[in-house]
Amino acid sequence: MRIAHASILLASSLALGAMAWAHPHHDDGAHEATLSEKWVKTEENDRRVLVLSVATREYEPTDGVGPRVSLAGAIHIADRRYYRALQEYLDAHDLVLYEGVGPSGVEHDTDEVSRDSELQRRTKNRLRLIGVLAGHFREYEGREAESLDELLGHYADDPRFGRWTDRLADDAWGNDWIIEEGDGGHRSLVSLGADGKPGGRGFDKDLRLADQPPITQDEIDALEPDGIQAKLARTLRLSFQLDEMDHSGENWVNSDMTVDQVQAAVERRTGGRMDAASVLFGIMDGSSLLGQLSGAALGLIDAIPGAAVRMRAMLMLVLGDADKVFEGGMPIPGGEALLDVILNQRNDIVLADLREAIDEHGDDDEIAVIYGAAHLTGVEEGLLEQGYELVNTEWRPAIKLNLRRAGISESEMEMLRQQVAMQMDTMEVMNSGN
Repeated sequence: MRIAHASILLASSLALGAMAWAHPHHDDGAHEATLSEKWVKTEENDRRVLVLSVATREYEPTDGVGPRVSLAGAIHIADRRYYRALQEYLDAHDLVLYEGVGPSGVEHDTDEVSRDSELQRRTKNRLRLIGVLAGHFREYEGREAESLDELLGHYADDPRFGRWTDRLADDAWGNDWIIEEGDGGHRSLVSLGADGKPGGRGFDKDLRLADQPPITQDEIDALEPDGIQAKLARTLRLSFQLDEMDHSGENWVNSDMTVDQVQAAVERRTGGRMDAASVLFGIMDGSSLLGQLSGAALGLIDAIPGAAVRMRAMLMLVLGDADKVFEGGMPIPGGEALLDVILNQRNDIVLADLREAIDEHGDDDEIAVIYGAAHLTGVEEGLLEQGYELVNTEWRPAIKLNLRRAGISESEMEMLRQQVAMQMDTMEVMNSGN
């Protein structure tokens, strides 16, 4: 009965793992024989402790010229001590490039755009996001932020938001925001448009937050870290990466796409016929019907004695061998296009940033990349092509489960393994027909 209930959540767990664990495809190439085979593994030791481990690998230039580079696999739900040790390790580097799909309006800094139409769109989105932050600040601090600097500074210290608040300091044209005083002491944030001067038409037209529809409670609530991943972490008595790790250090640099960029790229791949990105993001943040059903299922698991530890064991088994599940794509409409975007196109961004960082840093510097483990095969391939070689691998235990203490017998554990294998076979069949 417990196993049957635990299996309810397996589909949600697989959807959760899609962005971090889907396995990329690679063409045969000169470096393929030297690529690392796995970045995640699950093993049971002789004391009947199940351990999910994630690799951290270090590379040096074969000619001795250039910084040392570390690639750290990311798992978004794990034991707190894993995140604390990983934080200490990464903070010791001169530069850390990290993943994190950003909200609308905070596109990657290296994504240079000269079209005023795109810069205007980004500016409107930035205005909106600042408005949402202001509403969130007012609701949780009980007062208005006294200035834009105070508002952005408040969220810059939050590990969930610090990775992109610096991009809100000015509009998309690089011009300073203007604070416009209105009736009754009301203030509005204003962009002076492409020309940076008051008034104007077309792309030179001033853009005001006050001219946008009112900020909704749903937008404010969306800033709270209560998506499916956070709920799963709580259910399994684990920690969520964004709650545990601080990405706001000066040496930490976000290297990723935004929600808009992911959705636009998927739409280009599908001819606009499907929005697979919205489907997945809806599952992840809990806003879609499937996401809400997954959240309800998590509540059910939490209420059944013994179900959570068995779900943890199943999740560990899935993540330790998840490459078999997603080799054919993702089991949602437009999944193949989405998989290409969230793996290959996001990899293009971090590889471009890594190449630039290698050129800018000296021989004594150390650079780290922390990304979903599935991405790192592609990142490693790009690193090897730049003349680097693997010099060290460390396996970091991310999740541990004492099976004896959990009351999971050897025979029950074998049943769990068989059930996971059957579920994964089913997913492979679904993917093959996607």
